[in-house]
Amino acid sequence: MLNLIPSSTYNLEQLWQTIKNRNKWFIKLRFIAGISALLLAVMLKFSPGLGLTDYQFIALILVSLLILVYNSLFNYISKTKLVKESTESFNHLHISLLQIIFDLISLLLITYLTGNVESPFILFFIFHMIIGSMILPGWVVYTLCTFVNVIFVASNLLEYFAVIPHFDIKGFIHPGTHNEVGFLLLTIVSLSIMLYLGIYFADSLATVLYKREQELRVALDSLKEAETVKQKYTMGIVHEIKSPIVAVQSNIDLILGKYAGPISQPVETKLIRARARTVEAVQIINDILNISKLKLLNKITKSQVSVNELLNKIITLKLSTVEAKGINIKYEGIDIDDITISADSALLEMAFSNIIGNSIKYTNKGGKVEIKANKSENNEMIKITVSDNGIGIPEKDRARIFTDFFRASNAKSKGFEGTGLGLNIVKQIIEQHNGELYFDSPSVIGDEKNPGTTFIVTLPL
Repeated sequence: MLNLIPSSTYNLEQLWQTIKNRNKWFIKLRFIAGISALLLAVMLKFSPGLGLTDYQFIALILVSLLILVYNSLFNYISKTKLVKESTESFNHLHISLLQIIFDLISLLLITYLTGNVESPFILFFIFHMIIGSMILPGWVVYTLCTFVNVIFVASNLLEYFAVIPHFDIKGFIHPGTHNEVGFLLLTIVSLSIMLYLGIYFADSLATVLYKREQELRVALDSLKEAETVKQKYTMGIVHEIKSPIVAVQSNIDLILGKYAGPISQPVETKLIRARARTVEAVQIINDILNISKLKLLNKITKSQVSVNELLNKIITLKLSTVEAKGINIKYEGIDIDDITISADSALLEMAFSNIIGNSIKYTNKGGKVEIKANKSENNEMIKITVSDNGIGIPEKDRARIFTDFFRASNAKSKGFEGTGLGLNIVKQIIEQHNGELYFDSPSVIGDEKNPGTTFIVTLPL
């Protein structure tokens, strides 16, 4: 099988996609060209001041119909399994080559039937050569150009020596012009020069752009590979940092549990604060690990997940913190007991655990958190809202709240610890599930003193 793949090709998948898109565009354009050729034949036949013989008219109609027929055939073949995305099989580049060959043959017939060297349609040869240079290797297009030139010159010479009949458009050019040697030679030479120059410039430009595209693809893949290495390195280092912190936690727990003997109240107070700091440190490490995993894997494994069960599970896990702060938490699932969605259970749990955890974290003692889940009116989406009457989000910070490492100014000023990674992770997870995440602050249960925030998540059922 003829190999038409450019030597500088790096990413074949990208090449096939590009050629497929261009072939589709050419097929659509050819349908327009075929219909236009039919209308043109009718116009030339019946317009005042112009004219075609019956033979010319019928032949042009047949050529126009031929264009529509073979274009429909190409349209069908390009969608079948006959066309492989393989360099060793019949592929999309071969479809492109066949299309251009058929187009050039059709154009040779049309130009012959409308005056040959006198035809106004000879300029379309230049268009086809430029189009060919955008897709096919230069040597292929030069070969096609030579083929067209040979046929075009031969047919005009045969007409000149009256071996074959000459057809013209009556009223367009003075009769007999094709027999004038000067006009004949000048037109043929000019057309040939324009064809070869057009191919040269189009092929040179297309080759440079194609090579640059491939170089950019190589650079992009290298960056992705470097990012993967970086994420793996980050995960390894951060995980190692986590181990000693957890060990410190265990030792503090032993001391607080009086296993090492009695401790004074001031020492116990300091140890409790130190224990709280280690919990925050572990949470920060977990956030970094989670976002590294998310960027590294960049894929999700879906199964049927009950939103009702998932939310109840997360709330249960948060109860110790809720009780410690004296927060009133309320969950209401409206007609969703039997509702499941296609999702990655672990990622979705991570997302909602972060949202609910934030609401609890940024709500003062004795505050409240309300969680609601219900279907949309068209039964196509499920909507989950998490509202609190906590510190809220200042207006100046709202545009950046989902940005990596950004934390609201009031959260930092009031001493709440965090990395600013949580909501960014949540947004990525929700968007990977074709959902949306947004928020309102003040919340629906907030007041002037405690404005709070409402986070809204919508996911497709």
